[in-house]
Amino acid sequence: MRISMSRSALLSARLGLAGLFAIAACGGAQKPATPSEDAAAPAEGKKNEPKRDISSEARDDFASAADAFAAADKKGRWSDGQCRQMADRFSAVARQHKELVEAQYMVGLSYHRCNLLDEAEREYQKAKGHSQSLSNLGEIYFRAGKVDAAKQQWESALKANDKLVAAHNNLASLLIEQLRETKPGKGWDAIEADARRHLSSALAVDASSIKAYTLYGLLYMEGRERNKNRLDLAKLLLDEGEKRDSKYAPLKNARGIYFLYRNNLSEALQQFLAAVELDPGFIEARLNVGLTTVGFRKYDTAKDQFSKVIELDGKNYNAYIGLGIALRGLGDMEGAETRTRRPRTSLRSAARRTSISVCSTKTSVRARRATFAHPRRRIAPHEIIFASSSPRTAIRQMKMRPRATSATVTN
Repeated sequence: MRISMSRSALLSARLGLAGLFAIAACGGAQKPATPSEDAAAPAEGKKNEPKRDISSEARDDFASAADAFAAADKKGRWSDGQCRQMADRFSAVARQHKELVEAQYMVGLSYHRCNLLDEAEREYQKAKGHSQSLSNLGEIYFRAGKVDAAKQQWESALKANDKLVAAHNNLASLLIEQLRETKPGKGWDAIEADARRHLSSALAVDASSIKAYTLYGLLYMEGRERNKNRLDLAKLLLDEGEKRDSKYAPLKNARGIYFLYRNNLSEALQQFLAAVELDPGFIEARLNVGLTTVGFRKYDTAKDQFSKVIELDGKNYNAYIGLGIALRGLGDMEGAETRTRRPRTSLRSAARRTSISVCSTKTSVRARRATFAHPRRRIAPHEIIFASSSPRTAIRQMKMRPRATSATVTN
């Protein structure tokens, strides 16, 4: 997923802060991180922070480095060498003008562009109390599976600056995941209200935040069993997002989920495919294409999608199981058994994230016995995947939710 960095954001960055940036789902330096959602001038700073006296020399030095950053960003492709070179340039500005914490932030962001996360984390930590650096640290921790630490960073970032769109969106994304594991009632209502508050705050700052519209649509898809009107609200929000950016892969994936809930499988598949075309590294969209095409008996397509997911993420158990089902559909029973064996033997280590039943035999009873539920699973409740008498039967009995991205946005 990629959003272009606006020139206005960099102009604001030249005055002090570089804006909110999103990191794409990509590997190494092959693809740049997604750019900015917010920008703020140094005079605004943190809440209740005294106005800083920033010299014209400091502003000029920062502006020169920011222009170089904008030029590199406009090309749409970064290399490790470019990221390190840009980090060195901002580091020189930060050393010469110690009062300019934004320069230190840009050192971390330069490394972040190429997924040099260890270096980025180290440099962000040097920008003590800087809201956008705190938010970016949260993104790094989230990607490392440290969800609690990520949440703490985003909350700290909002305490320092409550107008950070990225932090609001990220916390809303966590709340939506929490909502999926919560039974209806007052607790569910409170979580939903908190998620709506964060998303409304994000849109109040940036009315064009495509991430916020996408998350709002996903939020209203929850609870649809009790109130069908929520799907209408979800569509309205996704349509608004489409007006602002029709080429945002997570939005296409969310629209696919919407059509899936409307039982329009053909349109759902088209949306999932569009998401994959826009972002070939979008794992959740590829999983959704695979699951949907198995239902259509397009086992060769499903096999390709699940295989690609495994190539991108070798520990994705849903992909191994889906690939096993697709191979059964193609008549490759030996391959199906091999593919389902790995997640079955690794089930306990995976239980922190999911609840899966794996069985390559022809009896659903044995498959249900293999179910290993874990109270701290992070995927939706009651997700059961098993191969029974046929691949289509397996898909019908599979209670797995379509996969919605929770990818975070970086400042």
